[in-house]
Amino acid sequence: EFERLCKAGASGDEEEKLERYLQALALYRGDFLSKLSSEPWVVPIAAYFHNLYVQTVQETLPLLESRDRLTDAVALCRHAVEVEPYNETLYQHLMRDLLDRWGQEVTVETAGGTAAARAFLQPLAERDEAVPERVTNIGWTDERLWLYLGDTAADTGATVTWNGRRFRVRSGRPWYVGRRLNHWWAVLEAAKEAAE
Repeated sequence: EFERLCKAGASGDEEEKLERYLQALALYRGDFLSKLSSEPWVVPIAAYFHNLYVQTVQETLPLLESRDRLTDAVALCRHAVEVEPYNETLYQHLMRDLLDRWGQEVTVETAGGTAAARAFLQPLAERDEAVPERVTNIGWTDERLWLYLGDTAADTGATVTWNGRRFRVRSGRPWYVGRRLNHWWAVLEAAKEAAE
């Protein structure tokens, strides 16, 4: 039935294709006869169905994304990377869909200009879970470092603005999956106000 639905989905309009692919993917429960995977007669059959699953996932993801069904796309990606942990394209889709669905809107300022971006920002906890703070004449300041995972370059020295707060990029690097840029990773610190 899995194979029939995959092949049926390959023809027809996009709505039919998506419906059949989703039905097929719901049937897939892992590699064929995985307990007998060392048997010579099982290997080519298991590889065929495994490859058919991965191909169907890769054809289904753009259909879900184009319909803004990002929650479904993320769930499909998470399952697919468990089945096929070495497929770079699946990780690319997963990060892109996570950012598009749940990422926060930020602004990244670099020497080259300002860009709107989507990112995850999260405070980094200290080992003892205490929030580092410093008391000043007008109150206390939160001195936690923040983690940035985003779709826009956040190089060292850039500024990230989120929710009315400004952060300076202490250290930023691209994160690659294989040879493809997947996202940017950076450690942020609260930007110091310039004295007037």
